[in-house]
Amino acid sequence: MAKITKPDNKAKPTIEMTSQLPPDAKEKTTPLQFPVGKTQKADYKAYAASRGISMANLFIEMFDFYKEHHQ
Repeated sequence: MAKITKPDNKAKPTIEMTSQLPPDAKEKTTPLQFPVGKTQKADYKAYAASRGISMANLFIEMFDFYKEHHQ
């Protein structure tokens, strides 16, 4: 059986970790919660993953696009 070691809690953030932060991560964030169907959530999560971005970043991109095209 493989031996599992405890992760190092002193690890510094990598590029991959910081790329998951929203663009304005320096600003204090707060959760935005609203109900969606299970299928919609799964599709949304899969789409974000397929683009290699977080669900939060996808939402920000979509909202920015919407604001630009619906004034």
